[in-house]
Amino acid sequence: MSAWGIAWIFAFPSVLICAPVAQKLVDIVFKKVEKVYL
Repeated sequence: MSAWGIAWIFAFPSVLICAPVAQKLVDIVFKKVEKVYL
C-alpha cells in the first residue's frame, strides 16, 4: 500500500465530515455579511 493510498483513505472521510460543516460556516458568514452591507 502506497503512502498516497493511505493518505487518501484518511483524507476522504475527513473531507466528507468537513464539507457540510464548512458549508454551514460559509452560510453563517454570508448571512452576517449581508446584514452588515444591506
